[in-house]
This record gives sequence, C-alpha cells and structure tokens, in this order.
Amino acid sequence: MAGDDADDIPDSLLRPALEFAVDIAAVGQRLRPPLPFPPELRPFLKLNRLPGKALAEVRRVVEVDDVYRTRLGAGAMPDLVGEAGMLWLQRPEGWVASLRALREAAEDDDVAVKLKRAEKRREAAEEALKRALAEVIALRADAEQRRVEAATQGAQLAKLDAEIVGLRTEAATRTREAAKLRKRADAAEARIGELQVELDAIRTQVEEAHRIRDEVLGARANQQTSFAGVVAASDRSSSRSPRPVASRSTRRVPIGLPGGVFGTSLEAAQYLARHPGVLVVVDGYNVAKLRWPSIDLEQQR
Repeated sequence: MAGDDADDIPDSLLRPALEFAVDIAAVGQRLRPPLPFPPELRPFLKLNRLPGKALAEVRRVVEVDDVYRTRLGAGAMPDLVGEAGMLWLQRPEGWVASLRALREAAEDDDVAVKLKRAEKRREAAEEALKRALAEVIALRADAEQRRVEAATQGAQLAKLDAEIVGLRTEAATRTREAAKLRKRADAAEARIGELQVELDAIRTQVEEAHRIRDEVLGARANQQTSFAGVVAASDRSSSRSPRPVASRSTRRVPIGLPGGVFGTSLEAAQYLARHPGVLVVVDGYNVAKLRWPSIDLEQQR
C-alpha cells in the first residue's frame, strides 16, 4: 500500500484526520440509508476521543480501504483535519515529503499549542458534522414530505381518472338511450302521421255517410208525405165511387206503368195508388221513425 511510504510519520500528527474518519463513520451509520464505512471502525464510534493506542489501528483500517479514504479526502477541510490530514487523505504528488516537513516543524512546537489546535479542529469538525447532519435530516424530511404529497396527488389523480372513466361510461349510456328515444320518437311521429291520414279519411267517410243519410231521410220524408197525400186522395175517390172488390177467383194481373215513369218514383206511386183494386200496405215503423226518430220502438208501437 501507499501508506508504507509514510511509516515514519507518527500517528499523533494524523490524529485530526483519524478522528475525522471515526466521526464520519459514527454520523454515517445514523443516516438512512447509512453511509458505508469499514466495519473495523465500529468499536471506536462511541469514544469521545481516541486513545493513543487506538490511533495506529484506525490508521491501518483507513489506509487499507482506499474507497473510504478517498471519500473522506473529498469531503475533508483543513480546518477539520489539518494540513497533515489533508495530505494523508488526498495524497497528492509529493505528499510524503510534505508530511515529513510538517513532522519536523511540529516537533519544534509546544505540546500545549498542539493540543489546543487539535481541540479546535475537533470542535470545528463536530460543528461541521452537526450542520451536515441537520441538513441531511432537513433534506430527508423535505423528501418525505414530497413523497407524501406525490402519493396524495397520485391517489387524487387515480380518483379523478376513475371519475372520468365513470362519466365517460355514463355519457356513452346516455347517448345510446338518447338515440333509442330519438328513434322511438321518429317512429311515433311517423305513426301519428299515418293515424292522421286515416282519421282524415274516416272523417271524410263519416261526412259522406251523414250527407247520404240526410239525403235519404229527406227523400224518404218527401216520398212519405206525397204518398200520404195520394192515399188520402184515393180514399176520397173511393168514398164517391165504391171500389169493386175482386173475387177470390180473379187472377192478379200486373199493373203496367206509363211510358217514361220509373218504378221507384213518386209518379209511379201515385199512378199505382189511383189504380182500381190496388191494396196499399204501410210500414208503420218507417212512418214512426221518420216522425219521431228519437223515440224507442216500444213507444213508437
């Protein structure tokens, strides 16, 4: 490994970077999803400060996991891990020589100053981690809220889609029903037209029947009146000259009508009524019906 080239660099010079690696692992395990880290760091996650003997083990674990070390180098800042930690994590060209120069300079510094600087770096790292964690929590909360809103909107859209499908189905049903009703209405209108034609024809027939009836009744009334006059005149003539009574042995001879006289005319009736030996038979019902058309037969009798 590349770490073998810096074996002469003391672990204490890299303490801020090593503690940064442990702090990131501790915070990362609480994220959802958790941040991957070497499982060998798990025993050190609950320590507030790494003891001197733990520095070498943490350094070994980080150096053999290039992925985790590279991820730490991408997110580290000099205020958090120091200049030496940045060189160790990021490992630019000539980083080992730079680390050795920092080691020589650090040996001349006061131990109290080193501790003070380390504490400040630790506090800065903790503050940065807290801010990062708060941002992560806020982002996750916002993401959850957006997920809930999206789910709610999805449910609303599904409900609207179902309502649209229902309305389309109902509209199609109403359209079919309207088409059936329109067809029935057209058929009814056609039937009404046919019935109107039939009714007009019936009215015409009824009017014609009434007209014929009135003509027949009028002609019959006139004929009856004329016939009654003929009978009266014949009776008067008979009282003046007795009508000979035909004997039983007399053979009936048809009475011939004068030329140009029709058998159903008033002239024919008058001619026959005046002829000697003619017996006139009167239908009482016909006379009564002409005189009292609204009275029933029992009263007419």
